[in-house]
Amino acid sequence: MQNYYDLIKAEKRHQLLLGVVFILYILIQTKTPATLAGYINTPVGNIAVALLAISTFYYSNPIVGILGLVAAYELINRSKIAALNDSYNRLVSSESSKFKYMEDLNADRKVVTLEEEMVAKMAPLVKHDAPINSEYKPILDKLHDAAPIDYDGVV
Repeated sequence: MQNYYDLIKAEKRHQLLLGVVFILYILIQTKTPATLAGYINTPVGNIAVALLAISTFYYSNPIVGILGLVAAYELINRSKIAALNDSYNRLVSSESSKFKYMEDLNADRKVVTLEEEMVAKMAPLVKHDAPINSEYKPILDKLHDAAPIDYDGVV
């Protein structure tokens, strides 16, 4: 209880404010920005955050020091999550970026392939009617409840 009364004194109000900031950071699940998470998620960044937390514990009230250690732990964990999300977003591209990439690959393509050239040269398929004096007559077999060929209704 003495630590609490010591924290309320006027000359220690900055420690009280720091404690409130630590509590808010711990309770409110704020995301670490990707640029900051990239720096914190390195071994040097983890050591720097740990040293700051230990120095907070050493130079301030023990309550604020414990809150600082917990806040540092949360900062490191949230930085790992933010860095993973950032790297995942870089690896997984959107459909629009894939489509733009494919358009860029085909942008300078003006060469006609052999297949396209041969299809263009082919004569169109022409369907001729049967001659009038033909000797055969087409017949339609039993339909077995199927619709006739020239049926335009709903099937």
